[in-house]
Amino acid sequence: MAWGVFLTMALGFVALIVIAVVKGVMAERAMAQASGEEPRSAADCARGLAGVYVDVHQELDQQRSGTPSDDAAAAARWASIRARLTAIREKCPIQSSASDPLSRAYHQVQALQRLAESAATQYSQEVGPTDVEARRLLGAAGIHLQP
Repeated sequence: MAWGVFLTMALGFVALIVIAVVKGVMAERAMAQASGEEPRSAADCARGLAGVYVDVHQELDQQRSGTPSDDAAAAARWASIRARLTAIREKCPIQSSASDPLSRAYHQVQALQRLAESAATQYSQEVGPTDVEARRLLGAAGIHLQP
C-alpha cells in the first residue's frame, strides 16, 4: 500500500515537471516567433512610446490623487508598461548610444518609467499612509483640509 502511494506521488511529480517544461518551451517558441515580425516604422514606434508616456503619467496621477489601488493591480499595470517598453525596443530601431530622436526619447521614457514606478511604490507604502493618518489626526483636532 505504501509503495503504491509513493509511486503515485512520484509519477505525479514527474508529470508536473514535464508539463512545466513543455509549457516553458512553448512560451519560448511563441516569443521567438513574435520577435521574428517586421520592424515597425519610426512613426509607429513614436506613437507607441507616446502611449507609454501617457500611461506612466496616468499611474502617477492616480497615485497622487489618493485613489485607492490594490498593490497587486498596480504591480500588474507597471509590469504591462515595462512589457510595452520592451516590445518597443525589440521591434523598433532603438539603439543604446544613438543620438537619433527616437532612441533618445525611448531612453528618457524608460528612465521616467523606472523613476515613476519607484516613486509610486514609495508613495503607496510610505507617503500615502502617512498622509492619510495626518489628515485623520488633523480632522480629529478640528482642522478639516480640502482634498
